[in-house]
Amino acid sequence: MKRRMFVPVSLFLLAALMAACGEQRAYGGGMVRTATPASNSAGAEDTAIERTVTLADDGQTITLHVDESLLLKLGEDYDWTVMPADQTVLSRAVNIMVIRGAQGVYKAHKVGSTLLTAVGDPVCCTAQPACSAPSFEFHVEVIVE
Repeated sequence: MKRRMFVPVSLFLLAALMAACGEQRAYGGGMVRTATPASNSAGAEDTAIERTVTLADDGQTITLHVDESLLLKLGEDYDWTVMPADQTVLSRAVNIMVIRGAQGVYKAHKVGSTLLTAVGDPVCCTAQPACSAPSFEFHVEVIVE
């Protein structure tokens, strides 16, 4: 008599959920990773974070020096799409996984300024039935010296 191995459905659901936690979405010329675990992945850039930018910084001006980085941490209440206007001045650092509720580490590349915009859609918009809560637009001007 042959033995059959059954894998519980819950393991498949768990695997699907874990895969979704590192989902990447394309925008303009880069990728945004949302809801990623807190750690650096193998081969990650060695990037020191000089500043954490939160919702409290909305509308503010942030100053960085070339090669400095900021952590964008806008929380988990919205599904964020982040768009640096000029990616030659500021762009998302690659291969860096961030803490839960953060949208990425952004590195300053050259002297100049750019607008860092993030549009947040409430996570309840994907629920059934979907909510009608408004989206949130966040922006900071980043000046690189």
